[in-house]
Amino acid sequence: MKQREELSSTAFGKVAIPHSFNMVALKSRGYILVNPTGIEWGQNAKVYVVIGLAIDPQNTSLFREVFDKITEVMVDEENISQLIQCTTYDQFIDQLISLL
Repeated sequence: MKQREELSSTAFGKVAIPHSFNMVALKSRGYILVNPTGIEWGQNAKVYVVIGLAIDPQNTSLFREVFDKITEVMVDEENISQLIQCTTYDQFIDQLISLL
């Protein structure tokens, strides 16, 4: 992930979706960090939601599907506003699913 981020930031708008170049995780996982006050990301970005993706080699098509759907939701600032107001993981996931 660090190597991917150094080459080109994974931040867009108010979201970052860090992931590796190579799908080499032992098991596919997603990690979510929400910070309503924002996180400085790179040199010129401030993000409020970070979704880290680790994908194993047998799920590379899953990466593209998940990445594309999440990106569609995250480009809308109103969606981000709704998501950062969530106070629990379950509430965040429910809201994200409703936006998909």
